[in-house]
Amino acid sequence: MNTGSTGVYSWNYNITGTSITGIISGDFDGDGTDDFALKASDSIYVVNCASQGAMFSVSLSSGSLRGFYAEDLIGVGGADELVTNVVDVGVTGYNSTGGIVWQGGAPLIYNVYSTESDCAFGDVDGDGFTDVIFTNYEYVSVLSGQTQRMLWHHVHDGPIYGPVVGKLDGSSTPLDILAHSGSEFFVISGSQVPPLWLPPTVAPPAASPSFMEVLIVSSAVGIPLCSVLVIGAVVSRRKLELTK
Repeated sequence: MNTGSTGVYSWNYNITGTSITGIISGDFDGDGTDDFALKASDSIYVVNCASQGAMFSVSLSSGSLRGFYAEDLIGVGGADELVTNVVDVGVTGYNSTGGIVWQGGAPLIYNVYSTESDCAFGDVDGDGFTDVIFTNYEYVSVLSGQTQRMLWHHVHDGPIYGPVVGKLDGSSTPLDILAHSGSEFFVISGSQVPPLWLPPTVAPPAASPSFMEVLIVSSAVGIPLCSVLVIGAVVSRRKLELTK
């Protein structure tokens, strides 16, 4: 049996006093060499593979990290951002010095069912920038990588898991979003964008007639003056309540 040649030990990076629970790779400084990011305890450490030294770290509150990724969202210099999905914060992108350069500014629900949230990435609107697909329980939202604002969102009738992107309507159409909920697998079409949900509008209350209008109408139909005075008092009181 051919087991291949023996691998050669190259180098290591040690985080003292804690255990590593996650690792991703990405070119975080744009030098053409992949780097890596380590999750240990409640922090993420980004390590430069060319120098084998620390690049930057991000500290988070306990148990708040839902996922971390390497993606080029801002499209500058060919470098990936460290992208985090954090409870009560949402999606944030950090550059090679640890500065925040991307923050999902859409009005999303971040703190409901905090662990049931995933991210996927792809150029959904075809503008050349990587967009963020963000799920939060029954919601899936598409955030523009270029503007950091919501492009559109969709509300499902159950919790949404594992979003991925792909072209299912043909190679010339926008990306579609695939996800699953319970025993159901479903597709949200990128070429037939779901409308944004808007709260129902409430019609303003109808204006009450003036006392003179009541007097004229009542005179025409023969209502006694004493009844008109009572109606006029009610109308005046109603107007006062509406102005408070």
